[in-house]
Amino acid sequence: MKITTFLLVLLIPASAMSQSLADVARKEEARRKTVKGTAKVYTNDDLVNTRDVLSTPAPAPASPAAGGSTKSPAAVTPPSTGSTEGSTESKDPQFWKGRMAAAQDALNRNKVLLAALEARVNSLNADLLNAADQFQRNKVEEGLKTATAELARVKQDIVSATKAVNDIEEEARKANVPPGWLR
Repeated sequence: MKITTFLLVLLIPASAMSQSLADVARKEEARRKTVKGTAKVYTNDDLVNTRDVLSTPAPAPASPAAGGSTKSPAAVTPPSTGSTEGSTESKDPQFWKGRMAAAQDALNRNKVLLAALEARVNSLNADLLNAADQFQRNKVEEGLKTATAELARVKQDIVSATKAVNDIEEEARKANVPPGWLR
């Protein structure tokens, strides 16, 4: 008796819902019959040629989660030539702007990662103090060791990225590049 009453109570809202769903479907079908608009078809002529808009390709971001080790920001920037006097004609404002932007992006990414890792290390230190048993302590200590090693690596990357930015600024100064080209 209780089971049939329970099933009956469950089936009544379901039947009411299916009726309203059928009504909604009928209304939508009627609405679609009244709409006679055509859809816009995009062709290649409608699209902007991205090769004309972007003269220099953006460097691919190196994500620390993808590989294990990432390239240093100095490896992202193009290598400088020994003599910059004769090569400044081929280096336009877009070259310098793109090069500086890539170095600044690498530096900013590392600074954000540093802040996140510092928060993670602080959290793990608090968890270590509050761990109830030895198993939890060992697990937290493992995570803390990994986070601390990653923190040291990111600090080194920040030093390298800062050096790369300073090297680009120095190279631009020696090549008589206007400071506005680096912004």
